[in-house]
Amino acid sequence: MVTDKLDGRLAARVHRLRDAPEEQAEASAAEPVPVLVRITGDVAAAERAGLRIETVAGEVVMGTIALGDLERLAAVETVVSVEAERQTRPDLHTSVPEIHADHVHTGTLQLTGRNVIVGVVDSGIDIYHHAFRRGNGTTRLLSLLDLT
Repeated sequence: MVTDKLDGRLAARVHRLRDAPEEQAEASAAEPVPVLVRITGDVAAAERAGLRIETVAGEVVMGTIALGDLERLAAVETVVSVEAERQTRPDLHTSVPEIHADHVHTGTLQLTGRNVIVGVVDSGIDIYHHAFRRGNGTTRLLSLLDLT
């Protein structure tokens, strides 16, 4: 069964779509779903099945597909598995204690990171994000080199 290639959350959504009233199913079928797809071989067949590819990393492809096309994607021979994208957003109030970084803050040296300068090489930055702003709204960035 092709739905065996879908993770539990996606399989449940496909089953709910099948059981939905026709007018609701039509609207839901077009809903874009972010997915991680493991593909062995050429990705073209997955694209023909409706997968809009955003990133390829070896056998793992990240992209979006309409909810109604998930079964068609899972039926592609070279598709090994399809997983719902997991949104992870660790918050400092939970992640710092989890990795015991709070011991660095409260230990002998009492390191907090104050006045540390960090250099980041990335493909983009939201300079207006609150993490890069001081309380008065001015930027915390010292310099920015945009090579686009």
